[in-house]
Amino acid sequence: MASIAMTKTAFRSRRAVIRWIVPVLTAVIVFPVSGADESTPASVSPSWNVVKHPVSPDIKHQSFASKVVNAEVGYNVWLPPGYDGGTARYPVLYFLPGNGGNEYDGTSPVLQRVRAAVKKKTLPPVICAFCNPGNGTFRDNRVPGVLGETMFITEFVPMIDREFRTVASRNGRAVTGFSMGGGGTLRFVLGHPQMFAAGVSWGCPRLKEEEAAMSRLAQVKEAGTAVMIVFGTKESDKSVGVAEGFVKALSGHGVSCLLKRPEVPHNLELYLNTSWDDVAVFLSARLKPGSQ
Repeated sequence: MASIAMTKTAFRSRRAVIRWIVPVLTAVIVFPVSGADESTPASVSPSWNVVKHPVSPDIKHQSFASKVVNAEVGYNVWLPPGYDGGTARYPVLYFLPGNGGNEYDGTSPVLQRVRAAVKKKTLPPVICAFCNPGNGTFRDNRVPGVLGETMFITEFVPMIDREFRTVASRNGRAVTGFSMGGGGTLRFVLGHPQMFAAGVSWGCPRLKEEEAAMSRLAQVKEAGTAVMIVFGTKESDKSVGVAEGFVKALSGHGVSCLLKRPEVPHNLELYLNTSWDDVAVFLSARLKPGSQ
C-alpha cells in the first residue's frame, strides 16, 4: 500500500512539474531573449505595413523602418508625369486615411482627382504620399506607447524628402485627410505650422480633440498656414455645430480658414465629388512648384 501511495505522489509531482514548465518554455519561444538588438524594428505587423498590389501601376508601395513605433511602416507614393528622367523638385500632398484605414485607403479616389487636376493645370504637379497609421491613428499615445504623430512628423516626412525630389520646405507641403485623417490633418498643420503650408480636413467629426493645437495659433498666423474644413450638412447636428465653432475660433485668431458645407453624409467619395474643385484651387494657391 505504501508503494502505491508513493507512486501516486510521484505522479502528482510530475504533473505539477509539467504544468509549471510548459508556460516557461512557451515564454522562451514567444518572447525575444533579453539582450537582443532593440534598435531593430519588430517583425512586420499587418497593422503597420499592408503588402499588396496597388490599385494602379503608377502607384508604388514601399516601407521604411520606424524606430519611433518599432515597426516597418508601409506607404504608397504617386509621382507626377515627367518625374522619372527629370531633375525638377515637386511639392508633396500627404493624405491621411480614416479610422481603420491603411496606406491604400484614398489612393484611388484622391489620385483620380489629382491626375485630372495636374493635367488641366488647376493643380501644380505634386508627389502624393499615403502613410499607414497603424493602430496609433496618427496620435501620440492613443494606443499606449504608440507615437503616431511623432512617427509622421520626425520620420515619415523627412524620409519622403530624402527619397524623392521634393520641395523640402513648408511651402512644398500640404496635408489632407478624411474623418480620423481629417483630425490628424488639423493636428499636424496647426501643431507644426513651420512644416506645412496648408491643410484640408474632410468630414472630421471630433474637432474638439484638436483643441490642444489651438495654443499655437499665434505661430500658425505668423507662418501663414491656411486651413480648409469641409464638413457635410448631413453629418450629425452636434458635429456640424462643433465644426462651425472650430472655424470661428481659428478665424478669430487671424488664421486663414475656409469652411465648405456640401450636402453629403460621411463618405469620402461624396466629399470629393462636391468639393474637389475648390480644394484644388485652395492647394494650388499655397503649394510652390519647382525648386522654390
